[in-house]
Amino acid sequence: IWDTFDTKGLKTAYVGRREQKPLSHSGDHITIDWGYLFLAGKDPVTAGEGGLSITGGANLECMIAYEDVASINYFGRLTPAWYARNGKNLVQMLTEMDARRAEILNRCRVLDEKIRSESLKIGGEDYALITAASYRQCLGAHKLIADENGEMVFLSKENDSNGCIGTVDVSYPSIPLMLLENPEFVKGLCRPILKFAEMPVWRYDFAPHDVGRYPNATGQVYAAKVRVHTPNGSTYPPYYLYPASSDPYHFAYQMPVEECGNMLIMLAAAWRADGDLSLVKRHMPTLEKWVRYLIDFGEDPGEQLCTDDFAGREPFRQGGLRRGCLRSAEEGPGRGRNRRKVSGPGPGTGRQLGKALRRRGSYLPHLRRQRLEHEVQHGLGQALRPEPDGRRLLRPGKRLVQGPHQ
Repeated sequence: IWDTFDTKGLKTAYVGRREQKPLSHSGDHITIDWGYLFLAGKDPVTAGEGGLSITGGANLECMIAYEDVASINYFGRLTPAWYARNGKNLVQMLTEMDARRAEILNRCRVLDEKIRSESLKIGGEDYALITAASYRQCLGAHKLIADENGEMVFLSKENDSNGCIGTVDVSYPSIPLMLLENPEFVKGLCRPILKFAEMPVWRYDFAPHDVGRYPNATGQVYAAKVRVHTPNGSTYPPYYLYPASSDPYHFAYQMPVEECGNMLIMLAAAWRADGDLSLVKRHMPTLEKWVRYLIDFGEDPGEQLCTDDFAGREPFRQGGLRRGCLRSAEEGPGRGRNRRKVSGPGPGTGRQLGKALRRRGSYLPHLRRQRLEHEVQHGLGQALRPEPDGRRLLRPGKRLVQGPHQ
């Protein structure tokens, strides 16, 4: 189906399939086949079976846009793209872009020049070319939507794997750019994982690997037992609806230590970048479980997978990552014997946590345990800064999964 129309002096053409099935398939090397391709400008446009075209002179300017109708199935809620979060439609977006063209393009040029000039100082022309391409690729690999509260959700898509959406070990290496330009992007990466981790189906005391297969964020698919055959192109079951008694995942194929470390580092880094702890406080009980998991199994995780899952499960692969997690978090309040005092809530929380945890015993030898508690609690405990009301960061409770030793 195709057509043309004019709106506010903007000549517009579009083309799309007659049968629209938004979000009807998922996987890797799968492209969108729903929605509408738009072409708009001041010059004459045409539409037909062969596609869209525009006729103009040497200084022709036009806009190309795609109306995907529904961008993401976010735990059962079909969400539009970020620009449409408050009801704006694509034609309104095109007319606004046309009216603000000079302003928006100038902002783009300023950002490009900022990145280019800084890159030239660091590594010369070759490095500037790399950064010019990489920051576009990094942002382009994500879809930006708003959740039911209007907050930012930033979802990645894996390539040349299973096409997973919101994968934690894909999000983690992307955060330097997000921290540099807008720390809210980092929180947008974390929100879907936190949301799924607090659903009944996720019974584990460590962080999930992903939240579905793009474009359906309907629950982790990695390590799923897959009771229904789901070849590339089809959709996975709506795991977000499953009860706690369903047990749809293989524990052996999870990445517990890696994903806990990744999530805690991302949240601590976002807090350091903008000073906002609201997201952390909202999900503190979940983060407490992940901290506890790292303390219990971080140095001796048994055989676990990590982001290099093609290499299979091997023992002690996670030690370096976990130590990196500790050191990164510890940099929040300072390092070594000359740690500076931490302003704000939670002074001394790390030491209190260490004492509380030592009363609970350990799976690790006592001396190693004492050293770990000191590092983890002063690092993560202070970096996350829980309320200074005397409560323990890690509450005792029944553990559904006792880690790789079970």
